[in-house]
Amino acid sequence: MPGNSTILKKDPKELTNSSDDEAYADVVQMMHKKLDSVQKVYKVTEREFEQVPKETVERANKMFDKLRGSPFR
Repeated sequence: MPGNSTILKKDPKELTNSSDDEAYADVVQMMHKKLDSVQKVYKVTEREFEQVPKETVERANKMFDKLRGSPFR
């Protein structure tokens, strides 16, 4: 499985969904189990996890880029 830093170098804004990639099958399975348990504890439904439009993600990333600047120049 590729390392996390390798993944972030290829996709720094995390716009690519790699959940169907066989290299991540074990990680995806583990994350599903954790998500299921968290959803049960906090009584969260599937509706909260509907897919967000790509444009919304890109707009949020632009806002984060503006905030990332160094305040000590």
